[in-house]
Amino acid sequence: MLNTINEDVTALETKLQGYGFDAGIHQEEIDEEIARLKDQLWIVKNYTTYLANEAALIVVNDAIAVVEGELSAAKDEVAELVSPEVVQAYTDKLDAVSFDAVENSRDTHYANHDLNDETVKSQIISVDLAAISAEIAQIVEDAKAADKAAQEVPGDVNGDKALDAFDYEIIEEFVLTGASEDEADDIKDMRAKSDLNNDGK
Repeated sequence: MLNTINEDVTALETKLQGYGFDAGIHQEEIDEEIARLKDQLWIVKNYTTYLANEAALIVVNDAIAVVEGELSAAKDEVAELVSPEVVQAYTDKLDAVSFDAVENSRDTHYANHDLNDETVKSQIISVDLAAISAEIAQIVEDAKAADKAAQEVPGDVNGDKALDAFDYEIIEEFVLTGASEDEADDIKDMRAKSDLNNDGK
């Protein structure tokens, strides 16, 4: 790499000699080449840090890709729900999930050559990305709950989408028998649905 830099410096010197007194009109091009050479020289002088920073970039990008995969899977899951208005509303919420802050943090720390710092990596992966992952999971759970609520028929205690004598019999049974602490979850769910006026009784 150092040999390459020396060759680049020689090429730039030759180019500048060719420009002669007209070098000023090429100033932007010259400045960009000088900046590039300085970056390359920094890599040579700090090669260990450079390699660690590059390795950290791969780790962070892989972590971002995982959560992006979670977002894609969440959209597919929400799209399978029954209620069109719920699907639309929660797809919009998933579309609004943004990775901008994480990516900006990654790019800033990468440019500063400190992406390999364990505190920095932990913040990006274990805090910032974890928060996005949790947000995605919560949106899916909320969508499922909204979809379920949208399909429920008031008074349909047993969840068969019909309001009939079976529901009446279940309600009658619950009126006559008190709740026990060891009731199965599905019985608790039906008992809750039997409280048609939502007074807790």
